[in-house]
Amino acid sequence: MSPTKRASSKYSDWFEKALRDGIITLYKYSLYSNVKEVGKGGFGIVYSADYEGRKVALKSVNTNEVTKEFVIELKRLSSIKSHPNLNQFHGVTIDTKTGNLMLVLQFANRGNLRQYSKDQ
Repeated sequence: MSPTKRASSKYSDWFEKALRDGIITLYKYSLYSNVKEVGKGGFGIVYSADYEGRKVALKSVNTNEVTKEFVIELKRLSSIKSHPNLNQFHGVTIDTKTGNLMLVLQFANRGNLRQYSKDQ
């Protein structure tokens, strides 16, 4: 059974294969605690959360369907294994309340790039 609704078979198929092949990790949403909204943007809502003793960012993509835009974002994020100037991509989760897909990212202690630039 697919973890998401099928928006487009092409994109859902890519997503499901990436999960099976270990390219993308799907985390259980129930493993996150202390989930708090920290920002909103055009792409969705960003939350901070605790996971296994560390703080992560959960970026909601405001859909429960695997869209072309979501797959493009996943491909970009998963192709960058480590970079000192980018938040590390850990995987995805699905919000159990809304069913929305969420990116799991390294938490930026100083907020987003816009806030960081403003504070400098």
